[in-house]
Amino acid sequence: TATSKLAHGGLRYLESYQFNLVRESLNERNFLLRHAPHLVKPLQFYVPLYKHSKWKPWKLKAGLTIYDWIQLNRQLPPHQMLSVNELTNSVPWLIKDDCLGGASYFDAQMEDHRLIIELLLMAQKEGALIQNYSKVIEVNDTPWGYSCSVLLENGKIETVNTKSIISAAGAWSNQFSPIQQVKPSKGTHIILPDMNLNVALLLMSKKDGRVFFMIPWHGKTLVGTTDEFGKFEYNNPQISNHEIDYLLGNVNDFYNGR
Repeated sequence: TATSKLAHGGLRYLESYQFNLVRESLNERNFLLRHAPHLVKPLQFYVPLYKHSKWKPWKLKAGLTIYDWIQLNRQLPPHQMLSVNELTNSVPWLIKDDCLGGASYFDAQMEDHRLIIELLLMAQKEGALIQNYSKVIEVNDTPWGYSCSVLLENGKIETVNTKSIISAAGAWSNQFSPIQQVKPSKGTHIILPDMNLNVALLLMSKKDGRVFFMIPWHGKTLVGTTDEFGKFEYNNPQISNHEIDYLLGNVNDFYNGR
């Protein structure tokens, strides 16, 4: 699956008082910045605020102050408050009307697929057996632990005996449990031509107040994300016209270059 390519602390989760989640995420981000600087790099964010924004300047400053304080071994510069001119000088196409100024803070951007590959190689070096394109189709209890039936890429079924199992199935977790472990949701991104961003933007939708990102990515602009709940075909995800229109509409609400 495609992601926002971010290693971030989850600034918006402070709004719902999920301090432990934010602290853990920030510390993991800082660990990656220290130990994988070739894959995880600093990314500056601007947060423009408008009269319609659900966050007011004092609330944003308070949240970013907590964001700076709550982490251990801080790796990135602290936040700064910005004037309207500072915002629009950096992002000339950003609409000035009703803008109240904003703030700057740092998170990180990552090559997520390469990070996963390196973790797998490290595990293999420590003795792990890596079987790509293999599917666990059945798990049975045994006197010594578990017996797993694994469907291999060549169509053969192999039995793997183990003392313990860790399920890291993400969105597929509910298929392996008699109780619902995750609430299925879909977050969609679109990729636009380069919009000449030197920083990433965190914006609040005029339509519903949701936070969305505009992020420079390999000469393009990554925009996301939606957040839809329901049952989805995870093996073949599809983007709907409704989601595309939602994201494009949000971009147009802040774009002064038409």
